[in-house]
Amino acid sequence: MVKSTALTRLDRQIALVLAAVVVGLLLRDTPLDLLPGDAGEFQFAAWNFGLAHATGYPLYLLVGGGWQHLWAWAGLSPAASLNLLSVLFAAMAAAGFYLLLVRWLPGEVVVRRLAALLATAFLIANPTMRSQALQAEVYTLHALLLIVILWAAQNVAAPDAAPDAFNRRFAALAFCFSLGLTHHATTLLLAPALLAYLFVWRRSWWRSGRAWLWALLAALPPLLLYLYIPLRSGPDASPWYHQRLGDGVLTLFDNSLPALFNFITGRSISVGFHDLGTALTGAPTAFVLWLRHFEWTGLLLMVVGVYVLIRLRAWPLLALTGVWFGAQQLFNLFYAIGDIFVYYIPLYLIACLWIGFAGAGIGAGFRFDADAPLDPVRDAAQPTPLAPRPLPRWGVLLLALILILPVQLWVAYTPLFTQIKLESVAVRQQWEAILAAAPPADAILVSNDRNEITPLFYLQTVEGRGAGMTGL
Repeated sequence: MVKSTALTRLDRQIALVLAAVVVGLLLRDTPLDLLPGDAGEFQFAAWNFGLAHATGYPLYLLVGGGWQHLWAWAGLSPAASLNLLSVLFAAMAAAGFYLLLVRWLPGEVVVRRLAALLATAFLIANPTMRSQALQAEVYTLHALLLIVILWAAQNVAAPDAAPDAFNRRFAALAFCFSLGLTHHATTLLLAPALLAYLFVWRRSWWRSGRAWLWALLAALPPLLLYLYIPLRSGPDASPWYHQRLGDGVLTLFDNSLPALFNFITGRSISVGFHDLGTALTGAPTAFVLWLRHFEWTGLLLMVVGVYVLIRLRAWPLLALTGVWFGAQQLFNLFYAIGDIFVYYIPLYLIACLWIGFAGAGIGAGFRFDADAPLDPVRDAAQPTPLAPRPLPRWGVLLLALILILPVQLWVAYTPLFTQIKLESVAVRQQWEAILAAAPPADAILVSNDRNEITPLFYLQTVEGRGAGMTGL
């Protein structure tokens, strides 16, 4: 791996405190009632262990449904508990990312911790990451699983000559990758980056047949979670996919093999890809997204982080992050979907990792031991160590000062996120008014916005109200 510094008890304590702080900050703006759109859909689909929209998200629905039923015993509504689950996943992602960077970053322990805090603060202050942490959505779990995959990749490349240790670690990486793929299909974009990482680390890593066998056996069980889709797509588990329409039934998923394939791949929602010209016209919008999420100072830190990785000769990590970044950004430019902004979360994760290395370089005053020899076997993946000299006071002070940047980002976007609670209140009031108007029991409610209709299914599935109505 690039570097592995053993974690101390204090590191773990800092991670726990960091997770608690993230929970406390996010709880202020987390709605405790139903929501429209995808979040509203997950709130009732998970409760019934039913089917949500493509590509299915079986892992999230199983975990989320169990979480909802657990907290229902304590009197917490399924809508509130699933929103809070996103907060928990965000806190776990923050703690895991901090610990990952403390292990990966070079330098003295004070610098490593400050740099890891800087990167983690940028991740949590990221407006898109923050928005997904306040509602019942799949993306904070997606971020957490990506961090787990990075942990597994770090362990695979550990300087350990024992073949059995490599076999176990490679199998663990395969399991984590497969679990991430089961949750969100864009995890597939990480595959070429992982291969590049391993080949740069050790060209002969792939020659162990036993390692591949164990990896295959480890990767298969998570993929079996996709059986959840046909097993839970019937009218009992997912009545919203089999709605009454006059004397007939409008079936939105027929449980055939072609339907299952189209559902898992997203083709059932008619998502395609832009041509080259359209993709290129989206490049300025992509740049605006980057600028709004990091500002010029954050973008500069990303560049500095890449520079530090080059100076450290951390080629495996450069291969991992560079290939992954390129694949994900190209995918985002070409993928024709309205809410493409959430697909930038993996990119923001990479950017924050680079910012962490920028912080490590700044804290050490960019003093690298460039003359340290590299062993061609053991150190091919090891970075050039930071020079064992006294830390420059200006570097540590500047690193501590830079921590104000993610705080400013958090404060700047806070007014936007106070609106989510108000939106939840408005949705509840709207549907209470509709039910109070006493529409016919077999009424068909029609909207040109699917997001407006999803709360009806929550009322029917969770609260047992408006059971005869159809929402289109």
